[in-house]
Amino acid sequence: MQHVEGLPQSLKPLPQWVVWRFETREGKQTKVPYRPHPARLIRASSSDPATWGTLEAALEALRAHRLEGLGFVFAKSGGIVGVDLDWKGYQGEGIPPEAQTIVDRLDSYTEWSPSRKGCHVLLLGKLPEGTPHRKQLAPGVELEVYDQGRYFTMSGWHWAGYPTDLEERQAALEALLAELFPPAPAPPTPLSTPHPTVGELSDFEILENLFRLVPKARNLWEGDTSAHENDHSRADWALSKHLMWITGNDQARADRLFRQSKLYRPKWDERHAADGRTYGQLTLSKAWAFNPYTPAGGRLSTSAPEVTPERVWPEPEPLDDLATPAPPPFDALELLPTPLGPWAEDTAARMNAPVEFTTTAALVAAAGVLGNRVLIAPDPEANPGWLEAPNLWGLLVGEPGTKKTPVMEAAFAPLHAIEGKLHRENQRRRTEWELERRNRKKGDPVTEGDLHPPAEEALLTHDITPEKLADLFEHNPYGLTTFQDELLGLIAAWERPEKAGERQFYLKLWNGLSSHTLRRIQRGSHYLPVCTLSLVGGAQPGPLRRYILEAARGWNNDGLLHRFQLTVYGELPPYQRVVRPPNSLKAEYAARLEGLASLARQLPGAPQVELGPELTRSVLTFDPEGQALYLQWLEQTARESRQPSTPTLKRSLLEKQAGLVPKLALLLHLVEGYPQPQSRVGGLAVARAIALANLYKAHTLNLWQEAIRPEVQGAVLLGRRILERVQTKAAFNYRRFSERDILRANWKGLTEPETVRRALGELEARGWIAREGSAWVPNPRLWEGNHA
Repeated sequence: MQHVEGLPQSLKPLPQWVVWRFETREGKQTKVPYRPHPARLIRASSSDPATWGTLEAALEALRAHRLEGLGFVFAKSGGIVGVDLDWKGYQGEGIPPEAQTIVDRLDSYTEWSPSRKGCHVLLLGKLPEGTPHRKQLAPGVELEVYDQGRYFTMSGWHWAGYPTDLEERQAALEALLAELFPPAPAPPTPLSTPHPTVGELSDFEILENLFRLVPKARNLWEGDTSAHENDHSRADWALSKHLMWITGNDQARADRLFRQSKLYRPKWDERHAADGRTYGQLTLSKAWAFNPYTPAGGRLSTSAPEVTPERVWPEPEPLDDLATPAPPPFDALELLPTPLGPWAEDTAARMNAPVEFTTTAALVAAAGVLGNRVLIAPDPEANPGWLEAPNLWGLLVGEPGTKKTPVMEAAFAPLHAIEGKLHRENQRRRTEWELERRNRKKGDPVTEGDLHPPAEEALLTHDITPEKLADLFEHNPYGLTTFQDELLGLIAAWERPEKAGERQFYLKLWNGLSSHTLRRIQRGSHYLPVCTLSLVGGAQPGPLRRYILEAARGWNNDGLLHRFQLTVYGELPPYQRVVRPPNSLKAEYAARLEGLASLARQLPGAPQVELGPELTRSVLTFDPEGQALYLQWLEQTARESRQPSTPTLKRSLLEKQAGLVPKLALLLHLVEGYPQPQSRVGGLAVARAIALANLYKAHTLNLWQEAIRPEVQGAVLLGRRILERVQTKAAFNYRRFSERDILRANWKGLTEPETVRRALGELEARGWIAREGSAWVPNPRLWEGNHA
């Protein structure tokens, strides 16, 4: 139960509140924070202020969702420190004296924790840099201290006799921390300063000595990365280790020498750490040599030193920056215009479905009814021939039961209604044609219309074989739409050699404005001047993961996967029975889609383009504000894509996004402006399109992360096993292990030798492990502080 009146007055106005509830994870009860949102539950992040809110919003969400309680997040540079004292395992009675002493020394706002088996002390101050976060004070008595990146559950049960608000206690805090965490002894002098005799040698002499003692270093110096599987970063690391050893750990000199090598590239000077350190500085600092080279009397020596000093373990670098952040949540009301946004939010709430799914399905449905009726020229000044149709391909990724199919059915209900009308009209025309044929008199002239039945008009199709699509496209030049329950089954069918033609056909359909010729022996040829298809389907994470990994290895990596630009991952929100009064959102959504399906081919004021015989389309452009926004985004995306360090899979995704933003902007502009949209797409539509593109990019990269950078995922997984002191009966023992031991453990994400090797290299670079012969040993300092 919350006691809001007892909360500190200075915290109440701060927008740093969340709500939380108990959830079971890996058999343990965990307090999971959620964003204070009254309509739906979205997980909060202690590092993302966008997921926090005001105390009033948190109280409203607490009542609406019947959660456990309130939480306060410590913001970076917020000037607030929280001390958590926990004695759940304490065997004595009352409050442990170790905890009572700390509360007395800090003398600031103190409250009971929700369990009543601990307390929180909050004060004004700042943790000294490098302060560990955890300490066992006595058996069963634990202390944690944070000033950012964490949240405390707040009860408001104030301890009588202590201040009712936060007090400034920096001096007391520093004195306490100095006692709890005394500084580690300094490393031996030979490891902390360059050897004086090394400084007497010229760069030329140092390099000659290095190449003579370590011949393989010459290959690295010349830019040869083949010994490291052509991985430039691993080669950087190897040469840095040689240079730090030969210079006696003189980082400045090693940096100067590295810049003279052919491995040097602009990435060396790019900032790669929050404290401003560059990639080069980080690489050299991690390459510290435990037994640096020392020339005899300043002359070139003939062998490396034989004496190795006692190992001095570095402070392990946290892996927080390696973990893939959860994609930010969708806000349909802000991202989509009326009526799409309100429909997506309302439908998700009523169905207890992910709003990411309803948003994506609604976008593809709207794109399907528009087809190629209206086009957009993204950059007519620089590339006047570049046109985009607003067709879209979406992929809803979720575990079985996440309501992928019901969401698609709901979004496509207006299209089914339109298709029903077209079907009835097709039947009427067919009946009339057959009646006219029967009533023809002998000797009447035969016309072309008498020989062939009327063409079928269609919008929606579930038969998506190339032959059927060719028949439909021939008489439906505006385009077609389809959705498939399990899209990966269809994609898997295209892997068969006899289906290669179908795969290529679909690669062309994604473009939206490509022509195609289909030749068949018995039924002749079809020439289709323009083919436009909008497509959405579902997939499960497991099969999709395998497909992505195969694409990363070069199998079937022809860009098909990248064409599903509206790829989104969704999880079921916490169950909540939503009872809302009937409203007009469903009818408004259906009416808008039906209106878009009949949008005039020629919009007032818009220039026209001829796609083929009797195929004329209106072409819209951006207004000055929209054009400036798009070009700025395009330049940023191109710069990110074309960096040498960008992985191939990610580069392919980013390059295809150049056309996604114009497609989305045009779609949003037509939806909002119907029935008389302006001939120029404005800044609001472009800003929404960019926000949507960034969200879909985040979701896609999250799903692809294991394939893009397998060493990252592997390092996080292996690091977790080490921290948990895992020992398996089969092979793995966290105290000492080999690459083979990890592979034999058969852990998900660590089953490929290359992935394991890269994960080990990443952990070594971050000071978590070190090599001993053919085995690896963990850094014992991992368990001294908070490195999880």
